[in-house]
Parts: sequence; C-alpha cells; structure tokens
Amino acid sequence: AITNRGDEVQPTPFLAVYDPPGRRGTPSLGATWTGTASIEGVAWSGGRLIAAAHDRGVLVFERAGKTLRQVGALEAAKADAWDVEVRKGHAFVANGTGGLLVVDITDPKAPKQVATLALPGSAGDVSLDPKSAIAYLATKNGLAVVDISDPAAPTLRAHVETPGTALMVRPSAPGTVVVADWAEVRAYDVRKPDAPVLRASKRIPTDGDFSRVLALDAAPDGSVYAGEWQGLHTLSLSAEMDAPDVDVEGGSTIRLGRLGTGNAATHTVWLGNRGTRPLSIHGVKTSGPVSVEQPCLEIAPGDSAALALSVTPDGRGPIAASVVLASNDPDEATVALEITANASGLDVGDPAPPLNAIGLDGTTWDSERLRGKVVVLSYFATF
Repeated sequence: AITNRGDEVQPTPFLAVYDPPGRRGTPSLGATWTGTASIEGVAWSGGRLIAAAHDRGVLVFERAGKTLRQVGALEAAKADAWDVEVRKGHAFVANGTGGLLVVDITDPKAPKQVATLALPGSAGDVSLDPKSAIAYLATKNGLAVVDISDPAAPTLRAHVETPGTALMVRPSAPGTVVVADWAEVRAYDVRKPDAPVLRASKRIPTDGDFSRVLALDAAPDGSVYAGEWQGLHTLSLSAEMDAPDVDVEGGSTIRLGRLGTGNAATHTVWLGNRGTRPLSIHGVKTSGPVSVEQPCLEIAPGDSAALALSVTPDGRGPIAASVVLASNDPDEATVALEITANASGLDVGDPAPPLNAIGLDGTTWDSERLRGKVVVLSYFATF
C-alpha cells in the first residue's frame, strides 16, 4: 500500500494498493482511494487497511473491486494519528502529542478506543517487537519503550532522549532497535526494556555535510536500510555494535574568511567518538597551506577531542586545502576535512552591500537605516 497525505507537491491525498508481481515481476495496481483525509501510515488487518489519518483519527478501508471503500472510523480526542501497527484485534497508533492510542478493531465498522498513554514528546512512528509485548515509538525527541501486554492498560517502561529528531523506529537484530534520528541512525540494546542502552550511531554523510535520515527499515540479521533525501544507504549492525565510531562535530566542510598573505588562521575541529570502543586517530595527511599541531589522538567512547588546524596563505587568491585523518573506525578508516578561505564574492567578515526591500505590508526599508544595529536575516520554507 502506498499513501500520500497531500501537500504542495501532490495536493490530493490518496491510497493505492498494489497486487504482488506476477511472472513478469511487475506489481499491478489493485485498488485506490482519494479523499480529504491526510493519511500518513497504514497497516493490514485481515484483508482490511487500517490508516492513521492525523486529525481524522483512525480510518478502516476494505477493497471493493478497484476501489478502497471506507467502512469505519474512530475520531479520537486529540487525534493526530501518524502511524499504526496491528496485533490481535488491536491497532496501536502513534498519536502525536496524544502519545500512544490503542483501538479495538475487532468490529471494523465500529472501532473503539480502549486506552491512551501520554508520552514525552510527540509520537510520530510506532513499531511492535516481533517476539514480545513491547511497542517502540519515535517521539521526535527520543525513543519510548511501552509494555502492551494488556492493551487496555499500556505502561511506559523507558524513554531515552536522542540528540536529533527521532522520526522512525524499527526492530532489527534480536534485542536491538534502530532509530532514524534526523542526521544519523542510532541503535539501542533493548534486552532490558526498562534501561535501553545506546550501542552504535552512524551519521549518514552526503555532499556538503547535509543529511536528513527520514525513514528506515531493518532486518533480523542486523541489516539496516536508511532513506535520506539524497539516496538510500545500507548499514550493518554487526560491524557497528562494538566498535569506535568517528564523528566530525559540525561537519567536515570548514569555511574560513579573508586571510591576508602570511597571516595564519587557526581553527579547532572537534572529533567525537559515538562508538563503544576507544577511537584512535593515528595519522594525518595534508594538502595545501594547512598544518595540524597534534596528529594523533585517543578518544574514549562518548568523548570528544580538539584537533587544531593552522592555515597560512601564500597569496591572496582562493584557498582550497584538505586534511585526511586515519582512524580505527572499521567502516570509516579515513575522514577528509575540506578547508576553503579567501572565497570570491562576499565572505565572512566582509561589509554587507547596500540592501533595500519592500515588506509584505508595502513599507520599504534599506540597510542604511539599519546601520549600527544587529540584523537577523531569516529564511523559511513553507513545507
């Protein structure tokens, strides 16, 4: 099943169900629905489709020929349904600021709310442990572990805050769950539901240090599939669970301002160890007018250390230098730092050019009126 909640790109919410591929290996479109409900997550239950529909709560669809027909609905209080999982006649819904919502769906035409559980943060994704009565929820600010052995009385066993925005959670290798946490994937040992332990994390690097891990899935063998805006990445927990993990705090692209000839500029790069074993930085190669004061570092798990760089230009033209660090991280044996300075056009520290603009209310302003004041330029995207 494919969902579309409706947005600026594709404004019409829809559901589409595809039948399994035949001998030619191509899935065929089975049934569809379009409407006004903003649908995010779905789950199958006895041939019916249970949908998390934001402020419309939970909707139930069944197939009628080429059409998906809505046969039931539960518009719960504080409805903000983002995702749903089904087990033994109950739907477990990640209900935004409403936490966990539990719905009895044994009568699909008349779903009934049986319980709610308040959670820290805003629940946006839910996944059930395949071998126990535990539900995991991504709450934007962390990972929630919930006991659902009694669906009418779920209890919060633990909540672990994450540094990014926890968007999705999935069980992986036995006793392990993985979380899509905005710029990285994090793996937790949940064999003790009351005390999850971070076992590994991996920042997904992309061009320009821009990474947004928005979705993931996992397999029991420890394979993790992370989807971010620029592509699909495959990770292996077997290589990550007990090892050092190097991280360049703030990103590996370093932009310096104007540097005069012969004037050295110093810059500190903080290197972190997100793994479970000591991290060793044991070799440095440089190119361009850059040097490193301390080429070898030992960093304990969870700690950070400073790497001091010095850039001395031999002219006034643009500078492009690099520092390549060798480490004992098993899947990131080298880390490249790219350094630029004396860039063409405006740069850090340059006076701003004259500016003028017309506001939404029709008033005009110019930079001369703002001289001597602090000016904040804010850029927004409407999505």
